[in-house]
Amino acid sequence: MKKLLMTTTALIALGGVTSALADLSISGNARWTYTTWTDKTLDDAGSGANNTSMGEVLQLWFNADETADSGMTYGAAARLRQVKDGFDRNWIYVGDDWGKVSLGRQFSPFTTGSLGANWRGTISGVQPGVGDVTGNAGLITTSWVNPSGTAPKFIYNSPNIAGITLGFSMADGGTKVATADDGTKSGGKADSTAMRVNYSTDIMDGTGLTLGYATETTKAVDGAADSAKTDHSEVGAAVTSGDLTASVIQLGKSQKPNVGATTSDQKATELEVAYAMSDALTVNVIMLNSKENKGTKKGDKFSSTELGAKYTIAPGLTANLIYTKASHTPNMGAKNTGNSTQLQMRVNF
Repeated sequence: MKKLLMTTTALIALGGVTSALADLSISGNARWTYTTWTDKTLDDAGSGANNTSMGEVLQLWFNADETADSGMTYGAAARLRQVKDGFDRNWIYVGDDWGKVSLGRQFSPFTTGSLGANWRGTISGVQPGVGDVTGNAGLITTSWVNPSGTAPKFIYNSPNIAGITLGFSMADGGTKVATADDGTKSGGKADSTAMRVNYSTDIMDGTGLTLGYATETTKAVDGAADSAKTDHSEVGAAVTSGDLTASVIQLGKSQKPNVGATTSDQKATELEVAYAMSDALTVNVIMLNSKENKGTKKGDKFSSTELGAKYTIAPGLTANLIYTKASHTPNMGAKNTGNSTQLQMRVNF
């Protein structure tokens, strides 16, 4: 990705604007999508949905980095995203031989170290849903899992020690508990804690293996009977050999409210196989299956198959085509199926 580098001297030349950091880089991407989908809900009315939509995303990254005489690195980063109405991620960092600490609005190690296909983004990042199919299930429908989002965090990532990397984070869940006149309580202490360990090694010449395990727990809101403690987990493996990449992960999600028994305990398995057919063309297939094992929706199932292709037209310019077929089988009622096709044009700069 091409970056624009501006030194302190250049910043001063702009008219009195100064910076303590030597290097500021600006990068980003612009995306345009056209999506068509259809789904069939086999209920009494035989209703379903068929539609098309167009969308766009623009995001800019600002990174300021410096290295002290001692070798310590430090700086700041921020993302300006058009669809989020402003800067949705921003943090400062300090790093050295002992690892790296990040402070601010950034994803937890559970997400940033994921071995899931949709975080890897072989074709275009998070691939499209299929209308109501992915909305009705209440199940895990993608490996893009981001439990604490961009909540303010303390994050520590270790250096690579014999192929092992560790990550830990704590996220702020909000202010203290407030009690309304009717006795209803809300807010406070729904904090999140995440950890991840990944191990990477070469298993033969030109073939690399990565194993990963991660958890993230979000506490229930104090005093709110219907608020639930939520636990996420991921365990998986990814293999890269030349132009071929394959990964398999198992995701877990469970919820237990302040009052009552566990309301949800889900498991999902995802497999991706991707192949770079040439310098310009990459194709992949992603298969995901999930199931609810507890609560009122015990027995619900979801499955999807996604086929993707990315073609590099010119440096920084790609065309992505994705076809998704999915189905939701509830524990009561009829099966719902659907499919989606998305064309995406993307410019990285």
